Amino acid sequence: MLTRILTVSSGFTTKTIAQSGDGSTPTVTWINLINCVANGSSLQKISGRDDTSDAGARSEQQITSGDAFLEFTAAQSDKTVFCGFSRNPIGIDYADIDFGFKLTNTGVAEVRENNIYQTETSYRAGDVFRVSIDGGIVRYFKNNAFLYTSFRSPSYPLMVHATLVHLGARIDNVSMGALSANSLAEWRMYQHDSAHTANATASKIDANNVSTLVESRRFQAGGLVTGTPVVARGMVYVGSWDGDMYALRESDGSLVWSFTADTTSDNCGSNYGIDSTAALVGGRLYFGSAACTMYALDPATGQEIWRNRLADPAQGFHLWSSPLVFDGKIYVSLASNIAKRFAASSCPRVSVSLLISRFPLRATAHQLSIRQPSSSPHQP
Repeated sequence: MLTRILTVSSGFTTKTIAQSGDGSTPTVTWINLINCVANGSSLQKISGRDDTSDAGARSEQQITSGDAFLEFTAAQSDKTVFCGFSRNPIGIDYADIDFGFKLTNTGVAEVRENNIYQTETSYRAGDVFRVSIDGGIVRYFKNNAFLYTSFRSPSYPLMVHATLVHLGARIDNVSMGALSANSLAEWRMYQHDSAHTANATASKIDANNVSTLVESRRFQAGGLVTGTPVVARGMVYVGSWDGDMYALRESDGSLVWSFTADTTSDNCGSNYGIDSTAALVGGRLYFGSAACTMYALDPATGQEIWRNRLADPAQGFHLWSSPLVFDGKIYVSLASNIAKRFAASSCPRVSVSLLISRFPLRATAHQLSIRQPSSSPHQP
């Protein structure tokens, strides 16, 4: 059993503009600099007026289509800067930034789209801001925490556009990239697909190179990990026995969000949270907890869409299986844990029921009882 998630070189990599080939973060190269200087991917205003938006630059790289991200770090919290995605910017006018942040000189970060205010949050030096485009939906994050979903759709090409207002204003670690993972290399559910082929045809891992894989990064979960990670669209989703579903960024292993599901325990002294593999289907992340509750989450934000308690774990039921989503239904099985009914020294688990959940209506019906528990807790 595992307590850590290890990420190795694989077929579902993040391919970015100006890819270096070593898995490093795709940093921005600045061009068309006005009254500012670039130091690597950092940009700082060094001349012009101290209170005027007369300095800025744009990235040499462009995103021509599909999913993308922009990320930067606030260097101060007392100087005003604008940074975001822009399509064909003219000069350094911050109103040309289609999707971006305004970091004010009063410690307030505002989400702005063509300078139209959307929402705000506080910030300080060192905070990391991210604009992501996933499936045509633009979302904003601070330190991996979700902030806002745009009502607008992006137009391409897109480039990074920054405008600096106060002298000395600076942004650091500016990066951008386009996710171009092959969908045939993704792993969206238990054994890859609804047919359980357990085969990702575009994967670059095979019998010839599997022995050469080395650890790239790791993430410490709060409990055992017995399910298979779901890997899709640059994200990794995995549940743990601590009851949390974790969403990690595939490119660097950082935590994007976590969701706490319900947990249960048995008379044998074991605690259970999420035992199995989730399923990512139709823009929703489905999974079950050991406490017999099915969940549907927004995979981008971790926000709960619905939950459905299928059975009472106090009556000996346990959800071990991974959901199968097919033809508008969720198929999931429950096991009975008759240790709830007998002495703590006897912990057999028998009897399985198949349940079909029509998830748009969240109605559940018992369809099949495969086996009933015997009268003796020791009989297999």
